[in-house]
Amino acid sequence: MLINYLKKIKKSSIKLLRPPYTNSGWGVHKINLRSDYMLQKDRFLTKYKRFDVDSNTYASYNRTLNKLYDKFDLYSERNFADITSDNIEDWLEDMTKDHKKSSLNLYIEHLAEFFDYLQKKDLVQRNPMKAIRRYGEKEVEDDAKDKYIATIEDIKKLLNSTDIKEKGDKNFKFVSKRDKALLAFLVVSGCRQTIARILTYDMMEEIDNGIAFNIDGKYTKSGKDQRIVIGNKALEYLRDHLKTVEECNMKCEYIFSSYRRKQLGAKEVRDIMDKAKRKAKLDIEGKQFSPHCLRNFLATYLVNKEVNPILIRTLLHWSQDKSDMLSRYATKDIRKYDKQIIDITNIL
Repeated sequence: MLINYLKKIKKSSIKLLRPPYTNSGWGVHKINLRSDYMLQKDRFLTKYKRFDVDSNTYASYNRTLNKLYDKFDLYSERNFADITSDNIEDWLEDMTKDHKKSSLNLYIEHLAEFFDYLQKKDLVQRNPMKAIRRYGEKEVEDDAKDKYIATIEDIKKLLNSTDIKEKGDKNFKFVSKRDKALLAFLVVSGCRQTIARILTYDMMEEIDNGIAFNIDGKYTKSGKDQRIVIGNKALEYLRDHLKTVEECNMKCEYIFSSYRRKQLGAKEVRDIMDKAKRKAKLDIEGKQFSPHCLRNFLATYLVNKEVNPILIRTLLHWSQDKSDMLSRYATKDIRKYDKQIIDITNIL
């Protein structure tokens, strides 16, 4: 009935009354054109926040919102309702490579206010920023320190640090096997920690040749399907973990879960990394150490081994340079790289 009503309205009005959009029904407008985005951004900055357009504060918010626009392709068919907390978290984590955490806190603040405005205007159902935490004072302070690039010896120490020598209760055994499998998976798969956290048994049901499986694009940072290839040693640790899950009656929907059978959060993954770092006694005083360091390690390791850049890009799921025609063509069927990727990632 609403569509029939809209058809009777003049074309000039339809632009303002486009059909509402939501994943679960009517009520949330779909914004997918540059004019819509810029209109909402302008209203937020000048009418909702009442910033002077010549002020530094206006310029700061405007830069953040322009980054959001460019990053999530909001001038195409993608809309605000599709942006999740995991998308934002991946983006922020990726920006830690060349942004200070104090700057990221500003982005978080700006985006939280903007999405809150959109929610009040019924343009999104929920504010994805509510699940994103700001970096604490100590983290901002530590950010001034150098980032840590691990060596293969460091990685092996990390994995060995998860072993338990004495017999404990089932929780100790479960945590030990889970932590080793998780760290090994992050090291050799090239995945961001978000993928490891959302990994379910259903996703891994169809593993090609026991070494590779596919992740639907709705779970990835790029929005495109990704093929995950696991090295033999990492696969062995993963099987040990799943066997322990069954023995300890810890099974839930997720491959990597807490001992309470809940999905791991980003902070819990960082805590696992910190615990392994302490037990391994790594000499990284004054340097950052996060799950993304494992991804950086793999990239550095492969570059130093002079591995084909196309394979590196495929393994790490980097976005493709549009000018690189060879890469665009070569990565269409990435299954053919499975064995080569296995060979170069059997490093544990």
